[in-house]
Amino acid sequence: MTGKFSLFTLIAISATMASLLALSCGKSDKRTDAIRLPAQQSQTGAIKPDSSAHADNAVEMIDSLDELISIVEGTPGKLLVFDLYADWCRPCIMLAPTFSKLASDYSKHARFFRIDIQKNPEITSAFRVRSIPLVVFIKDKEVVHSVSGLKPREDYERVITACGPSVSVAECRTKLEERL
Repeated sequence: MTGKFSLFTLIAISATMASLLALSCGKSDKRTDAIRLPAQQSQTGAIKPDSSAHADNAVEMIDSLDELISIVEGTPGKLLVFDLYADWCRPCIMLAPTFSKLASDYSKHARFFRIDIQKNPEITSAFRVRSIPLVVFIKDKEVVHSVSGLKPREDYERVITACGPSVSVAECRTKLEERL
């Protein structure tokens, strides 16, 4: 996909990602509050993971910048979760099973993708990756959050539950400010 809109989307993603990375670099993560509000509404209004999904098909691989742009532009309203990794990265290897389980548990409320940074230098550059693993959360073509390094499952769940279905980007950001 080429054209002004695709280029604009890529520039917007790059700019937002750069500002998120600049804000998160060097900060220690001392959040200990355990908010677990996963993905399906129960009768009490609480949200819980979808245990019926299978991890096999829950994580999709992205192999090109065009594919990334197509997904970001073609998935309005849905939270997109990207794991940028490398095969040689020990923390990335440690994150993989957790990411797959998150994808399985929350497959009805978000789409999950993995991007090998060594095979996709254009994507690596677009996201201005400075460290890996890097998990990027995008909703309605906007980067709403990113998590750099290996973190506990709950850190990723907080973002997924704050920005899930029927939540606008503004509501997502407000919830993230409250929870993080």
